[in-house]
Amino acid sequence: MNLDKVNKYIKEFEKTITKPRTNFDKSKFFVGVDLGTANIMITILDKDGKPVAGATQRSRVVKDGIVVDFMGAISIVRKLKEELEEKLGIEITEGYTAIPPGVEQGSIKAIVNVVESAGIDVKKVVDEPTAASYVLGISDGVVVDLGGGTTGISILKDGKVVFVADEPTGGTHMTLVIAGSYGVDFETAEDIKTDKKREKEVCIQITPVLQKMASIVKKYISGYDVKDIYLVGGACSFEDSEKIFAKELGLKYGFYISPWDRNSVHYGTDRYVPEVFLRQCAELAQYGNDQFEMWFDGANGGDGYYGGRRGTVNVGDASIYYDVPNLRDTVHKVQPNCVLWGVGGEARWIGNEAGWAGETNWCMGHSTDGDINGWYWHPGESDAKATNKGWFYHDYESPHSAERLFQMYLETVGRNATLILNWPPNKAGVLPASDVKVLEELGQMIEKRLGNDLAKNAKIEASEIRAAGLNRTYGVKNLVDGNTTTYWATNDGTKQATLTFTWDTPQALRYVSLMELVAKGQRVKKFKVEISQDGTNFKPVAQNVAQTTIGYKRIIPLNGSTVNSYSAQGMQAKALRITIEDAKACPLLKSVAIY
Repeated sequence: MNLDKVNKYIKEFEKTITKPRTNFDKSKFFVGVDLGTANIMITILDKDGKPVAGATQRSRVVKDGIVVDFMGAISIVRKLKEELEEKLGIEITEGYTAIPPGVEQGSIKAIVNVVESAGIDVKKVVDEPTAASYVLGISDGVVVDLGGGTTGISILKDGKVVFVADEPTGGTHMTLVIAGSYGVDFETAEDIKTDKKREKEVCIQITPVLQKMASIVKKYISGYDVKDIYLVGGACSFEDSEKIFAKELGLKYGFYISPWDRNSVHYGTDRYVPEVFLRQCAELAQYGNDQFEMWFDGANGGDGYYGGRRGTVNVGDASIYYDVPNLRDTVHKVQPNCVLWGVGGEARWIGNEAGWAGETNWCMGHSTDGDINGWYWHPGESDAKATNKGWFYHDYESPHSAERLFQMYLETVGRNATLILNWPPNKAGVLPASDVKVLEELGQMIEKRLGNDLAKNAKIEASEIRAAGLNRTYGVKNLVDGNTTTYWATNDGTKQATLTFTWDTPQALRYVSLMELVAKGQRVKKFKVEISQDGTNFKPVAQNVAQTTIGYKRIIPLNGSTVNSYSAQGMQAKALRITIEDAKACPLLKSVAIY
């Protein structure tokens, strides 16, 4: 989706409220009526869906989709209708209306009666977030309507609405907070809220309400594979709305900490750890629950300047000097879910600093491959330099190409590892324009190459499906439903299984992505991928690639190359077969995607 295009569309509509377009085809146009908690609005679009005009009035005749003043609502809708008819020289006879998700049938009928009593025949009623997705051209993602009285959520997959929800927190609650904060009545508070000159001070007051809205969204999208979230509605008009939602919805961060602090005059002395280092770590641990990791560099002294004096420091056994048990407990006391690298073995560094992990990669053990017999969970992290000059910023450095970074992606994320990509800001504290361009190219490359999942349109067959439980099924539809908690599985005792994906016509195939539900352990030890041009006779592909472990995610380039993985023609096939040849326990996969 092109967000620039969406934002431009919204701005164009805003302009038409004060400066309507009159030069449009008046033989065909579209009318939308929104009976909101804070405002009632009528919008007019031309035959091509472009904004023509809008009219709005503040009101309290509707509350969270329930009409509380029937005659008052009719009066406002009729007034706005007549106003637009006069401005545009048209007659409005029919239109569409939207409702908050989850509104009861009786309330829907009341809303329809209001609109039709005002002289507009209702052709269709849709929920508000879904209506927004239609207008903005959203086919995948979550549309969040921050309305006057409620927060509405619609989850879309392949252009279809798969889930809707609505909860009572919205712009009205912001107004009430402002009224209480400033000691003014509701109407005055509403004026303050909508005054652009006071946006910064208002945003401070209403941040808790926006955080509550974000928590509502977070609750409902849990379990769905969500990449994009789109905010619509009047309550999202504040500049900081996106930042607040991004933080509340799980935009996490980590700290890189070098225990080797050359700036401290106490480094190498008995005072450094208790008075400087442990206090610093304890402070960092208090910077919010969205912190997912602390990475402790392994540098442990040597020659250099310490607090301005030149010298040599040898700390001996680092685990003793840095008081690792106390350090671990200090951080976990505040952040029990924060993973620590370098002080307790809670994460595994792949260790090559080149952006690749082993093709065989267990989430247990050490080094590039892990250890199938490892006794505790130890997922791999692989780091790499995004530029040609090193870990820190250097004049005249150049970023790696998007193609090279995509190769890193396939060799880390595509091999059951986390990619830690070092991208240093320049001396002004920002990423150079050339670097930003490469990042954008990488994002577009990932979206293009790994964005159109052909598995969703395939006929899927499995050699075996686990018997359904009381509240859970294990069928092949779970592989393509986008839900991170559902999965396909075989029966206990089964170590081998086959999944076959078939299309009516040949498809150009380039990648297959497999995901185990690692919450139930990493199981697959060996598998193979085959394709068929006629749907009957299969041949193996990517035979030079070690088709061993899967883990959280495994991406197999079907041509067997991560360097030149995206061929123009792809591999033409009517069927693709995945055979799990060996597993530690009954195989289970939460997702199979084919691109």
